[in-house]
Amino acid sequence: MSEGVHKPLPQFPGGPDPELPIPRDPVHGVDLGTCAAIAAQLSARRDPGAPSSARFQLDEARWTGIEQTWMLRIATAALKGDLSFSQEYDSAFSAARDALHGAEVSLATYAAVTARIESGQPASEAMRAEGCGPGLRAGAAQVGGQDRGLGGGPHAEAQAKLSEERAKLGS
Repeated sequence: MSEGVHKPLPQFPGGPDPELPIPRDPVHGVDLGTCAAIAAQLSARRDPGAPSSARFQLDEARWTGIEQTWMLRIATAALKGDLSFSQEYDSAFSAARDALHGAEVSLATYAAVTARIESGQPASEAMRAEGCGPGLRAGAAQVGGQDRGLGGGPHAEAQAKLSEERAKLGS
């Protein structure tokens, strides 16, 4: 193939024409961010299938079509070198997942909240005082082994930080 010759991009079956701008208009009223939020909600459910929430009012067939259309748009855009679709989807999915499950917090924040709760402060007040939402959770890498009673590494660091926070509160 000689230089300067444009090789056409393949078109995914059912996907948008890669030679045209990738559409960003909503699919059946669902924009990319909402698609990601619904996907996050579904990933949090124990029983897979269509969203049951009245907020979305989607049956399984409609949801499948919406999700497939957006995934084809994301893939076609990536094929063209445009990662903005996937970045927008990932960002919206992560934000929705974190809203459902709670974002991970630092070990210092986790220890501060724990110490406040141990000192008798209601959990909701302790989390609010440390700037956390109701879904507070510390990453496994941050407190790994704490429940298994490991004698070093993250467990020792977690215990040290918790002791430090307890001392600050006078517990």
